[in-house]
Amino acid sequence: TSGASRPRQCRGISDSGEDPLKPMITFYVMVDDLQSYFDKAVSLCATQVLSPMETEVKDSKFAIAGFIDPEGNYIGLFKPIKTRQKGGG
Repeated sequence: TSGASRPRQCRGISDSGEDPLKPMITFYVMVDDLQSYFDKAVSLCATQVLSPMETEVKDSKFAIAGFIDPEGNYIGLFKPIKTRQKGGG
């Protein structure tokens, strides 16, 4: 460990000193306003891990974000993004 430490108001994975590959459960929560929920979590001392971004898997497009809560749990947020059907409709 380093000699000096700074006091922190929030706890998180960055200062836990634990093995980053330890067994854990990750879950994602579907939300209607991803940015608002993400900002709220960070304002309550969550550690930002994955900034809100859009991604696509096969024909599904969605927004995702992730954070570590003050107890060290990884929580993901996602919001489906509606896309137009191919071939008219």
